[in-house]
Amino acid sequence: MMVVGGAGCTLFEREDVLVLVHAEDAFSLELGAHYARLHRIPSERILRLPLSAASDPTEIDAVEFREQIARPIESHLARVDPEGEVEILVTTRGLPLRVNACEEPEASGDRAPACRAIALDAALAGLGRIDPAASVLGSAVNPFFREIRSFSEFRQSEPDARLRFLVARLTGPPARDDDTSSMPAWMERLGEPPAQPEGEPSAQPAWRLVTRPGAALRSAATRVLLSPVAESLTRAGYRFHDDPDARDPVESPEPLGGVVYADLETDREPSSPLSEELARRSILLTSPGVVIDLTPRLSLESRSPGSPASGRSRAAFDRTVADWLAVGARAISTHLEDPGLAAVTRPGIQIEALAAGRSAVEAHFRSLPHLGGSPVFVGDPLLQWTGERRQPTDDRDGDGIPDDEDNCRDHPNPAQRDTDGDGFGNRCDPDFDGDGLVETSWGRIYPMDERGDLEALALTIRGGLFVADHDLDGNGRVDETDLAWAQLWLFRAPGPSGRAH
Repeated sequence: MMVVGGAGCTLFEREDVLVLVHAEDAFSLELGAHYARLHRIPSERILRLPLSAASDPTEIDAVEFREQIARPIESHLARVDPEGEVEILVTTRGLPLRVNACEEPEASGDRAPACRAIALDAALAGLGRIDPAASVLGSAVNPFFREIRSFSEFRQSEPDARLRFLVARLTGPPARDDDTSSMPAWMERLGEPPAQPEGEPSAQPAWRLVTRPGAALRSAATRVLLSPVAESLTRAGYRFHDDPDARDPVESPEPLGGVVYADLETDREPSSPLSEELARRSILLTSPGVVIDLTPRLSLESRSPGSPASGRSRAAFDRTVADWLAVGARAISTHLEDPGLAAVTRPGIQIEALAAGRSAVEAHFRSLPHLGGSPVFVGDPLLQWTGERRQPTDDRDGDGIPDDEDNCRDHPNPAQRDTDGDGFGNRCDPDFDGDGLVETSWGRIYPMDERGDLEALALTIRGGLFVADHDLDGNGRVDETDLAWAQLWLFRAPGPSGRAH
């Protein structure tokens, strides 16, 4: 199918999208119908889910998910899409945010049964292939992570992969709390072609790093996560304003096309609404209007069933989405809860995918190391940047070493340090025991043959030692930055490398 102007009209009907709505929720029904009209999605590609009227608007348990959501989707697709054309699922406000699975009473003994939650949209992404009740870090590594092929190509070549669908959520405040008869401004914008900077129809938009005052942006974990962003933007031809402490508007008159919002260390309710921070920074997003929000909005730690936290969590998520929509966001990539450094979305990868012309939802899923957990994409999944696109090169990380000779293809390492001589550069090789996977033993350090790679590195740091293989960034010492860098590979193979075979 051909898409004109990113979120604009299509020349043909979209057979690759299935819109999911709550059959008893007027706003959900209208959102789904409106979005289908914008993109010429045929009526049989709208599925009205018979959710229980008594369902919690925030979460649904695993049994209800299978009965009220998963099975109706499978049945509907078998009937209207036998060829498997549907690649994108669009959920709407009115559907739960997450699937909650609790232990059986006999398994918990005398204590209250612990519950594990997974974002509804994550459960749908691996529909039938990821068990919400068993989804923990490491159990569902994303096979599409860093994928160069389009999702369609990936899906055709790996039809049984755990990632089955790309999933997006249409949500935001109604025009008025008591009015579901007219579309809110944020929804109307989805049908408009993205605005271009005046006089520069093909210019790349500027991006900006934003955070709350006092956020610990200079921690090792934050540095290693955000350091590739400027590199990615520069290679893609974007401008990046990376001074998070600036209080005044950016001096350059160029509009902001995207924001990376980072407040990773926050474990408390913010003292002021996000909207106040955005106003103070004079943030206004134009084309493409993409936000990569690295701050978790819900607290989903193991808890007893019926915890009152869910209502507050939903309100916090809704408020944050509303704040971003109010400043022009068309796509928001975020997490419901803190996924841990190993599983958080990688903004540098996401921006590169956008610059290469991928849709916003495809860029989101390409940047997720792990499926399951809490990732959520809010906005129009079909959004694309319509300006000049970055052309593929044979040196994807820009370090001057051709890909087929680069021992760490996706991360700049011009020195090509490979102290263990295994063909993987230290920069992307925290697999210290050489078993092909970066692992943790969850804090256990004995017996030694079961010690995880992260634990081995942590012991080197604790002892103040220098082990060349553990110096991942090549600065001549082994410290917490190396440990944070290693966590980015947790449960994944080292590399990729053009030299290792």
